[in-house]
Amino acid sequence: MKRIKIAQIGVGHDHAGQMFNTLRNMPDVFDVVGYAIPEDDVTDNEWELSHLENQSRMYQGARQYTVEEILSMPDIDAVAIETFDLLLVKYAKMAAERGLHVHMDKAPGESAEEFESLLSIIKQKKLAFSIGYMYRFNPFVKQIFNMNKNGEFGKIHSVDAEMSCFFVKGKRDWLTNFKGGMMQYLGCHLIDIVVRLMGVPEEIIPTNVSTGYQGTQGKDCSLAVLRYPNGVATIKSVMGDHGGFFRRHIVVNGEKQSVQITPIETHGVNAKFKNPNVSVIRTYKSEQWGEEGELSTSEVFDRYEELLLAFAKMIRGERGYEVDLETEAIVHRCLLSASGIPCDYKREVVL
Repeated sequence: MKRIKIAQIGVGHDHAGQMFNTLRNMPDVFDVVGYAIPEDDVTDNEWELSHLENQSRMYQGARQYTVEEILSMPDIDAVAIETFDLLLVKYAKMAAERGLHVHMDKAPGESAEEFESLLSIIKQKKLAFSIGYMYRFNPFVKQIFNMNKNGEFGKIHSVDAEMSCFFVKGKRDWLTNFKGGMMQYLGCHLIDIVVRLMGVPEEIIPTNVSTGYQGTQGKDCSLAVLRYPNGVATIKSVMGDHGGFFRRHIVVNGEKQSVQITPIETHGVNAKFKNPNVSVIRTYKSEQWGEEGELSTSEVFDRYEELLLAFAKMIRGERGYEVDLETEAIVHRCLLSASGIPCDYKREVVL
């Protein structure tokens, strides 16, 4: 099987080092030629500079190119765009216009029009495309989508989801780059899940505020309510949550049963993987208040490996998109609205 020749553009995204590390850890699938650091990808934020320095070891031994050198390689197949979040669409479009298959990280900018312009190029050129919503490949998140497809929930009437964390002041200051604060930065993963489970809501109510903690002005405390004809979804993301990583959760309530994933992921141990994780799920079918549910723990999995394997299969024509391009556009529009960024998320998608 021919290996896929791929390069990474950008190091400014939170996932950049881990993504590059995972690509290099899959030598039977990918031929990683190197990486580029665009001039606009590095800021003077102290936290970001420290983060990049800590991640620099992941690029040791790899060749550094310019962006144009990568895009001009005659035999390259694909690129992974791992720039600072607000630059992702810019460089993904540059790659797609050259006919390269594109994996880009999340979240895809603050403009529905720009993102949909990229998706139109992807569609026109029939390119493989994936995005860094890694929970799409979490074993138990996949399970709830299969359960929904098979009618095991009945009609879903509510979802409650939270993805929080704790970061120091430097990261809080970095968050001021985002109009949509924490909902845009981390809540995007949950908006993706809720909208694909429940569809486009009748109303989206964003609540993004700054706690002012340590003098920050970033919107570090976010809640969005998505109202449906027969139910509601709540999505929360807070940067000042001590131990928040271990309490990230998704609760799906349907007519027939409820499912709780908590934690969505936590660190596992397996030497095979660079980013080992496990997930925990509990299902409730009884109507008795005291039911403890049925508990299951996943096997150890890599946070990014299955995502990248799916991308490789797209490139080889062995599978289609994990999420169709029109739905990608709808999810992004709903994310913008949930982040307090004006967007007509109900209008028809035309790519």
